[in-house]
Amino acid sequence: MIFKSNSAIIQLVTKNAAKRGDGEMYKNLQELMESLGGTESQNKVLEYIVENKNTEGFLTPGRLKITYRDLGVSSNVSLGSVTRAFVHWENAGVIHVQPGLNRRDPNTIQYLGPPLEMNDHPLFIIQKEFEELMKKQQDVQTSMEILASRIEFIIRSERDSPISIFREGMPKQVGEYKGKPIYIITNNTEIDNDIEVDGQE
Repeated sequence: MIFKSNSAIIQLVTKNAAKRGDGEMYKNLQELMESLGGTESQNKVLEYIVENKNTEGFLTPGRLKITYRDLGVSSNVSLGSVTRAFVHWENAGVIHVQPGLNRRDPNTIQYLGPPLEMNDHPLFIIQKEFEELMKKQQDVQTSMEILASRIEFIIRSERDSPISIFREGMPKQVGEYKGKPIYIITNNTEIDNDIEVDGQE
């Protein structure tokens, strides 16, 4: 198994994430926000996050610590708009917010960059493998049910066979005749005299 360095993984994810739904690259943050349907106030919040995170560029993931109030004042939006912006951009997969203990405590905002297309997501392969395993599990379960039905059929057939009826009669050997065992039946089970037991009639 070959492991890529963290920087190589970030480059790979960033490259895939920068693709729009039509396969083209996002040219700038404005185009990204338009494609994800942010409102004017939500866009202002995201713009401030991207411009003030600890890395440069809208394609590069980064981090920013800031309170609700400071982010609202700096973005020129209300506190309610900040909250709604957090919800919108988190649902879009652009940011992840770790709230502070209260509104006065700084939030830790992880900017994740443009969201990945489903087929490019690192977990997509795992999801496909899981779906294939689930299908195989269903196939195994079906095979087990068929096998159980066949075993039940065999048991029922064996139970109704002449040799099984003979055994249920609780035979008891009382002697021999010309080298062949003589049995008596110790219960009321009716036995066919022609039954062959261990190759003997």
